[in-house]
Amino acid sequence: MTAPLSDRRRVEFMLPPLLMEALIAGMGARFVRAAAEGEDPAETETARDQSGALLTLFAAAVDQTVEDVLPRKRAALIRRAKREAIAVCAELDDQSAVKIAMVVYYLLCDLGPLGFSVVEGSPLHRAMEQLVPLLGHGFAQARRDASAQKQADRLLRRLQARGWYRPASAATQAAEAA
Repeated sequence: MTAPLSDRRRVEFMLPPLLMEALIAGMGARFVRAAAEGEDPAETETARDQSGALLTLFAAAVDQTVEDVLPRKRAALIRRAKREAIAVCAELDDQSAVKIAMVVYYLLCDLGPLGFSVVEGSPLHRAMEQLVPLLGHGFAQARRDASAQKQADRLLRRLQARGWYRPASAATQAAEAA
């Protein structure tokens, strides 16, 4: 039996999908068109559908993190995570949609060694599987890719400075694994 997640861990698990949700919700179908570098108006309906599907998966990832929490506390945890996501999003505002999505992707990669892995088949995993092909051209541009990796590292350090994603001690990791 696994130990229940602490409030801190729940918020930490919610931050990446909330960052993506904020980005996509703010841009709507324009996000998918921008990510795919498409400007054809005929692609608008498909882009709108893809944006909706991604939003649904990111929202499901957030819900999954708090599904076992009472409604009142669930709402409080989500509000807390959204405040943090908004604060961090403000620092990424001047970047392109593709680059922000790449930064969040690399942030997820950087979180692995800290004990935050994306579980295969989870809503977040399925969302990232849909998102990564849309970003292929961004990853193909060496300068943009290197910049996104650096920004992901800076983002992680900013989040850690705000008290999130602290490296877990061996005792903490053992307790959570039990």
